[in-house]
Amino acid sequence: MSVHRQTMGSALQMSTSRFVIATFGVRLFAFDADAMRGSLAAEETGWTEGITAEGIWYQKIDLAGRMALPSDSDAPGGRMLLLVEGGRHGCIRAARLNGVMECEPNKVLPLSPHFQGEERQWYQGMILFEQSVAMVLNIAWILQEVGGGDDPAHRIGQPDALPPFAESPGLVLSKVQEC
Repeated sequence: MSVHRQTMGSALQMSTSRFVIATFGVRLFAFDADAMRGSLAAEETGWTEGITAEGIWYQKIDLAGRMALPSDSDAPGGRMLLLVEGGRHGCIRAARLNGVMECEPNKVLPLSPHFQGEERQWYQGMILFEQSVAMVLNIAWILQEVGGGDDPAHRIGQPDALPPFAESPGLVLSKVQEC
């Protein structure tokens, strides 16, 4: 089982945000690229309760179930996304990775007023991606029920050694200059 990741040069400007765009069912979601530690082919994982990657335990999160979306768990293919924030580690299954996008922070659009319920905790905004809209997911909300922190039971042999996610082979870096 190999984790897809590679390091980025320092060419990115500090005034931009980077997002990993993934498909769940037919919907596009965006994740802060700094919270993603990599991705695995779903077939490689054989996950039931989670995944150990490079000595770190990533607890399974049923994001589709939490958001009342159709599950992609029986679909062939797919990627397991490894997420981390505040010492919490979790993995979610996406139907596909669409790319990595870089944009200015002011291009992250606020939620429209019709988002009034608990979904305001799920999302941090929206971004335009290709000919559609990707909802920016709140990583803290995704990982809120995951144990971890400094609990050594979640580390199998090494500290949090994985750097923030960068483009995996085959992903497209898309720059947004004008919306």
